This record gives sequence, structure tokens and C-alpha cells, in this order.
Amino acid sequence: MHLFALTYIIIFMEENRKKSAVLNIALILFIMICSAIGGWIYEVIFYRIADGRWINRGTSLGPWIPVYGFGGLLILFSTWRFRKNPVLVFFIGGAVSTILEFFTGLVLFECLNLRLWDYNVEPWNFLNIGGYICFRSWAIFSAFSLLLIYVVVPSVIKVERSLPRKVFITISFALAVLYVTDVVFHAATGLL
Repeated sequence: MHLFALTYIIIFMEENRKKSAVLNIALILFIMICSAIGGWIYEVIFYRIADGRWINRGTSLGPWIPVYGFGGLLILFSTWRFRKNPVLVFFIGGAVSTILEFFTGLVLFECLNLRLWDYNVEPWNFLNIGGYICFRSWAIFSAFSLLLIYVVVPSVIKVERSLPRKVFITISFALAVLYVTDVVFHAATGLL
């Protein structure tokens, strides 16, 4: 899996070879943060509609959900070279995201006895597998793959181009440090 991800990171960076390695890493970090925040927004809105009340679905202090950040990177690296074909982006992005969600849920439950989501007790859980994944999540992740590749990534690239290079890099790395610190703190204190 690490070799797979590394291969696509290299492809992404190779296609952006005019940019420095640090700038490419800053772009990747910024996309990860956007994905984590987007996931948090989606879940807050979804559960507001489904449950009729506001629920903070995040496990950290900040407005982000780590699995969506990693999912965003997985989508980016697995679909970037297919971005001229939205159908492939839709299906590959949905598939890799659903696989990530399944194994994340399974590992959290089996290793830490922790259940952060359970589609067994949630609405619209058609084709539910063990409470870890369902058709709804696959469909949402597939749609989010299109949003990420065709809206978020181009927008992040526009932001990067509109700011001085050092400013963009500083913002990206500062957000990443804040994100990682928040996630590690909550994991270490058992709040996850």
C-alpha cells in the first residue's frame, strides 16, 4: 500500500515538476486539510438532516476528521492521472475511499475496541457491510472524488499561484502542524 501511494505521489509531483518539492508537499498538505475539513462539514450537515440536531462529528478540537484527510490524499494519488476521465475518477475514488473506510473502521474496532461510526444504526444504510461501509458512503465518496479533483485541487492551485510562494508554504505547513498536533493530542489523551 505504501509503495502504491508513493508511486502516485511521485506521479503528482512529477506532473508538477516545475514546482519545488517543498511547494508540492505544501500543496499536498493543503489538499489534505481541505479534505479533512470538507468531511467534517459533510458529516455535520448530514447528521443535522438525519437526526434533526447539530452534532460535532469530529474527534478533535478543530473542524476536521482525519480519515477524510487521508481519504482525500488517497483519492488524489489514485485518480490524478485519470483526471481527464470523470467516470474513472468517480469509480476509482469511490472504491479507494470505501476500502479506506472499511479497513479504518475494522482496525479501530478490532485493535482498539473503538467504533467511531456504525452504519448498522444509521439512516440510509443500504448494502451495509458490518456497519463499516454502505452504499450511501460509497456514493458520497465517489461524488466527493469528482469535487476534489475538479473543484478543490484546481482551487488550491489557484490559491497557491495567487500568493507569494513563501506565504502559501507557511500557511500550509502551519495548518498541517496544527492539524497533526490536534489529532495526536486527542489520540494520546484518549479523546479519540
